Amino acid sequence: MKASPRFILLLLLVAGGLGIALWFWNGPGARVHRVDMLGPWGMGRDLAARYPGSRVLIISNPFTQHADVPKAILRQEESRVEGLRTGLEEGGMAVEVVYPALKLGALEDPRSFIADSDTSTPLSFLVAENAFDQLREPHPDADLMVSLIGIPADLTQGKAWNDPSGPRFAFFLPDLKLLGGRPGVEAAFAADKLAAVVLTRPGSAAEDAEVGRLDDATFSEQFLLVHRDNAAAVMSKWGSLFSR
Repeated sequence: MKASPRFILLLLLVAGGLGIALWFWNGPGARVHRVDMLGPWGMGRDLAARYPGSRVLIISNPFTQHADVPKAILRQEESRVEGLRTGLEEGGMAVEVVYPALKLGALEDPRSFIADSDTSTPLSFLVAENAFDQLREPHPDADLMVSLIGIPADLTQGKAWNDPSGPRFAFFLPDLKLLGGRPGVEAAFAADKLAAVVLTRPGSAAEDAEVGRLDDATFSEQFLLVHRDNAAAVMSKWGSLFSR
């Protein structure tokens, strides 16, 4: 099936603006690759330090498995996965990359499924019902699920989220409205279901960052890493990030 212009546009939105913009403005290269690796790498390092030895599922963009996916999107997602895997494996994590199923018709008419036109993560509305539960079933020993595609709209109704002995979750650049905003995030940290969230640091400009190498200082300049121990302080300073 040949990808339609509407499908390509939605793919660009699903993938996220920063890496794609850099790709088209500057051309493919190591700098774009490092920008896309940086955030997931920093999150992976933190998770590896706090949950060493965990078995991890990296949840990646299912559109990248489509034959007509633009190379820019594929490269961005590959860079994010590589960065996250590199950070996680520093702590001896067992890592597997998985791809959630999409809703029937999402490939042909993705916009019709997006209930919130302001969301920063369209895939939250495009993945199939109980998609993360389905990913967990073949991997019952996975104790950490790390999403590069946001928070599914029905996550909090799923088995994995509500299972007291189930996995923890971490999200890269999520739409936190889908957890209920600040109250939901606070509750998730308190229940030890939420391991970490990475957000863009207000005022940062990752496209201007010197990211020739991955390092903690550059990561901290560009991103906010939120976990149970610092959540209250981060919310106190940047509360608006949790109500979007």
